[in-house]
Amino acid sequence: CAAGQLSLSAAWPLMAAFKIPPALLPTSLLSTQTEKFGVPARLNTWDWAFKTNAHWQTAAIKFAGALIGYFEQEKWQTILLKQLQQPDMKLRVLDPVMADEGKLYPAITPQHVATLRNLAGYADVLTPNLTEACLLTQTNYLKNPTDRQLTELLAKLKQLQSPNGKAVITGIVRHGRISCCWLEETKLMSLESQRLLGHFYGSGDAFAALLTGFLWQGYGWSKAVQISAKLLYATLQQQQNEPDTQRRFGIKLDFLLPQLLKTLTKKTAK
Repeated sequence: CAAGQLSLSAAWPLMAAFKIPPALLPTSLLSTQTEKFGVPARLNTWDWAFKTNAHWQTAAIKFAGALIGYFEQEKWQTILLKQLQQPDMKLRVLDPVMADEGKLYPAITPQHVATLRNLAGYADVLTPNLTEACLLTQTNYLKNPTDRQLTELLAKLKQLQSPNGKAVITGIVRHGRISCCWLEETKLMSLESQRLLGHFYGSGDAFAALLTGFLWQGYGWSKAVQISAKLLYATLQQQQNEPDTQRRFGIKLDFLLPQLLKTLTKKTAK
């Protein structure tokens, strides 16, 4: 997005904090995000990206990891699959951005859902919210899921993924609290916090980037999920009193980045 700190604009600075060298492939440029601003101006980057991908191959640029977030058109699957199928990939994270609160985002079609389901087959890590997890697994939307239903949902996600794939489901609201859940082996794990009122745009983008970074740094699965969720929640607490007109611009990186750097410095000091 040209305005705000969402999607690539949020993920890129966080990747820099983890000292991950970037290779950016924006699938489109938008004047704003697709909600709360009216219809954004769009610049399709398909021709450029196709040539960029070809140039990377000619230049023998190799990639060890990938983080895929929001994209609008199903045809991007062609390029994204080429990246995910590279043999030297050690970490492939897919944030299947397409829906929330039981509804698809604007411009997202059923075919797009099928495209993301296909990409999930090559992902080592999936970070869907509850709505997206249901759509990926072709499960009826679970508004108030039980622990058993969440365990089954995570097991279904794992079946979609590459061998040894892992998934974490975010945005689960139960009993006035919000949580994320994941499996450690076959045991259901969760991290629960008091629900903050309102919608926080870009929070999923930031979470996926944080989780990618911590896994890249060698953190264990559960530790990486927990510390990513805690850092993000602390950031959202800083924004809870902001009006929606301000939150629509995304995550407060001016708070999150210093907290992230402190966390990484503590690990280095040990």
